[in-house]
Amino acid sequence: MSILIHKGLSQCKENIKKLGLKPIARYDTAGSAKEVSELKDKKIGAIASSLAGEIYGLKVLKSHMQDQKDNFTRFIVLANRKETQKLKIDKNGEYITSSNIYNTKRSIPSGPI
Repeated sequence: MSILIHKGLSQCKENIKKLGLKPIARYDTAGSAKEVSELKDKKIGAIASSLAGEIYGLKVLKSHMQDQKDNFTRFIVLANRKETQKLKIDKNGEYITSSNIYNTKRSIPSGPI
């Protein structure tokens, strides 16, 4: 079985290896889930959030794919304006708002976003 995966490959490579999966690099996790739903090929899966699976009608085959149990990814939204808006994050209409302020001594580009 092949698995579509984004940057999470480095976070779950041991589990991918144990399960005998063939990783195929993609640009984002939700996009991987969408692609799997469109392909309708039972031999191709994706490592993505459970929300992405719910949105695209996919079944969760294995949870907690990360190699280290305390490993997780946080997502933030950045804007180039003062006003902010609440972001809808689930089907129940729950909202999360958060502020993060960073002060760095130098700028180190991380690559294309």
